Amino acid sequence: RADVAECVLIKALVLQGWALCRLGQTDEALVVAEEALSLGQASGNQVTLAGIMNLMSTVYDLLGQYKPAIIYTERALELYRAAGKPVEEGVMLNNLGATLGGAGDYVRAISFFRQALDIAREFGDWNSEMLSLSNLGGMQVGIKDYTSAEHSLRHAIQIAETGGVKFPEPYAYLAEVFLGQGKMDEALAQALAAVDLGLDVQEDLGAAWRALGRVAGALAREVVINGQVMSAVACFSESLTVFTEMGAEAERARTLRVWAEYEQRQGNREAAVRLWARSREIFQQLGMDLELQRMDTGLML
Repeated sequence: RADVAECVLIKALVLQGWALCRLGQTDEALVVAEEALSLGQASGNQVTLAGIMNLMSTVYDLLGQYKPAIIYTERALELYRAAGKPVEEGVMLNNLGATLGGAGDYVRAISFFRQALDIAREFGDWNSEMLSLSNLGGMQVGIKDYTSAEHSLRHAIQIAETGGVKFPEPYAYLAEVFLGQGKMDEALAQALAAVDLGLDVQEDLGAAWRALGRVAGALAREVVINGQVMSAVACFSESLTVFTEMGAEAERARTLRVWAEYEQRQGNREAAVRLWARSREIFQQLGMDLELQRMDTGLML
C-alpha cells in the first residue's frame, strides 16, 4: 500500500492535472495524469484510483479522443459503485453523458444526465445538479428541443448564481436556444455573458466565442465585447485559436463547421468548402461517425 508521501504526491499530481485542464494545457495534463495513474495503480486505493481515472477521462475528452475517455469513465464508475460512493457515481454518470455528447451521441447522453440529476438531487449535491442540468440543456439544444433546453439551462444558471459560481457554459448553450427561436437580442445577451464569464476556462471560452460568432453572423453585424468590436469571422477565429491551443480537435471541427455555414450564407463558397472539408477531415480522423452523418444529411456544400 502507498505510504503517506506517495499519497500526498498522488493528490498533488491530480490537482495539477485538473489545473492544467482548466488552463487548456491538455498535453501537459495527460503526462501528469499518466504519472498519477501509475502511482495510483500501485497504491491499492480504489477510490483514489477512481479519481485518477476521472482525470484521465477528462483529458482524453478535451483532446476529442472519446473512446479512451469512455473507457476510463466507465472504470471510474465501476470503482465508485463498488466502494459505495453514490455521489461520485452520479458525477461519473454526468461525465459519461458529457463524453457521449462530445462524441455526438446526444440521445444516449441525455439518459445519463437524467440519471446523474436524480442522484444529485437525492443527495443534495447542488454543484453536480448544476453541471448535469447544463449538460442536459446542451444535448437538448443538439436535438433542437429548445423549450426543454431553456428550462434546463435557466435552472442551471439559477443554481450557479445562488452558489456564487462563475459558470459560462449554460449561457453559451442558451444563446443557441434563442438563435434557434429567432430571439436575437436575447441570444446576443447570453453569448456576451458566456464570453465574459469564460475568460478563465479555455474550453468554455472557445465555446463562448463560437456562440457569439453564430449570433454575430445571424445579426449580420459586428458585436462589441469588452470594448472590442468583433465580426463573426473574428469570433470564429478566436474560438478556433482557443481549441487549437488546447488540442481539442473535436471542438475545432465544430467551430470550423459553423464557420463554413456562415461563409456559405455570405456567398463565399470557396472559403465555405475549404472550412467544411477541414471539419469533416477532423471528424473522420477522430472516428466520429455521428457527426459525419450530421454533415452528410445537413447543409451540403
